[in-house]
Amino acid sequence: MRRQERAIQKLDALLAEGRFPLNSRLPPERQLTEDLGLSRSALREGLEVLEAQGRIWRHVGRGTFVGNRPLDTPARLSVISAQTSPTEMLEVRLLFEPILARLAALRATDADIGHMQHLLERSEAARDPKTWELWDGRLHRMVADGYITAAQARAAEGERFAFWTTSAKRPADAYCAG
Repeated sequence: MRRQERAIQKLDALLAEGRFPLNSRLPPERQLTEDLGLSRSALREGLEVLEAQGRIWRHVGRGTFVGNRPLDTPARLSVISAQTSPTEMLEVRLLFEPILARLAALRATDADIGHMQHLLERSEAARDPKTWELWDGRLHRMVADGYITAAQARAAEGERFAFWTTSAKRPADAYCAG
């Protein structure tokens, strides 16, 4: 067995133990090499494969973490939202949302459609903008999470965040029923 395969096998076993839940930090490389009986280079090769698979992420100076790298959307989009009007963001939504709706229509099961209908009904029944936004957000995230790739979902979520941060002056009654 090659050293990379051996490292992957040992790292898989470590993650499967459940000692390190999602988003928790793994021990430092020095400790992992001792605990797993691997050389530093073999460990790094194994970590590189797990990172490519999206099972861990690494940050120099911080460590290695379980799961996918968290999105840093607000920091990057603050620049966009500062330079974009609500009207411009609505134009962007008009580009994204028909594509998302088409993908959902093509890929959704009957159960998915029923759940989307429920979320839509809850958003329409909202009596205040915050409640409407929460239900509407769940509906949009369901569509994005279930029917598009991770890259497309990040773009859609970024667009949504930028829209809401640039539309602070939106009229409350325009976004909720009742």
